[in-house]
Amino acid sequence: MTISAIETQLLDAGLHEQSVKRMLEHYKQMQLYYGSGKFEESGLHIGKFCENVGNIVIKELGGQVHPSPELRNILSDIERLNNNTSVDKMVRITIPRFLRAAYDLRSQRDAVHTNLETPVSHADAHAGVHLCRWILAELVRVYGSAKQIDEAAKLIESLTMQVSPYVDDYEGRRLIMSNKLSVAQEILVHLYNGTTGGLDITLLDQWIPKADMNHIKTCLRQLKDRRLVHYDGKSAKITPLGFKEAEKILKQMNTELNDS
Repeated sequence: MTISAIETQLLDAGLHEQSVKRMLEHYKQMQLYYGSGKFEESGLHIGKFCENVGNIVIKELGGQVHPSPELRNILSDIERLNNNTSVDKMVRITIPRFLRAAYDLRSQRDAVHTNLETPVSHADAHAGVHLCRWILAELVRVYGSAKQIDEAAKLIESLTMQVSPYVDDYEGRRLIMSNKLSVAQEILVHLYNGTTGGLDITLLDQWIPKADMNHIKTCLRQLKDRRLVHYDGKSAKITPLGFKEAEKILKQMNTELNDS
């Protein structure tokens, strides 16, 4: 996924420029903090993401954006304006429902210091980030250029894939938030991290800093022998056994982050 490609598609569709840019910046920040195990900070950006999406929806419905957005007021305006049937039903009705869910989840935890007895957990942040991911994918689906439909489809697919909380994305180049894993472990985490089909192994060469292609191929052959991946020399795909092994690795990473 490239945020710049998403920005181009949404701005080309005429969506409110400032809100789009702010929305995507908060999306990147929520991902960064989520991937670093800083769930409270991720929650703050989830809230700001929702507020800016709300302003986008208001503008599409013919209303005025809120210069100091507060989601409760934004949702009231959306409800007042949502009889504008020229706007896609998912945008005027379903997305606001998802915004409320993501915002409520964030507001009822420690992310905004309203409930200090119920701290933000990995599960809270995971749910919030995935709600926001769905919202962004839906905006791409609705407003993606018909002339760039293949690119839009790829963006939607990348947004809706399984994502571990410890892999960050830098304009399509992924980086695991640990330097303690072996090459084989990094391969498993990358394969776990959202590939609907086989992953081109040349990407692993780009994503794993401490390994060259020969090392990666050796590890893939060993993982294949252990039934953890399917590997055909050009692409690799994680198996159910490998999926379980990757989750063990991620669980250990979570423990280390929390102890640090």
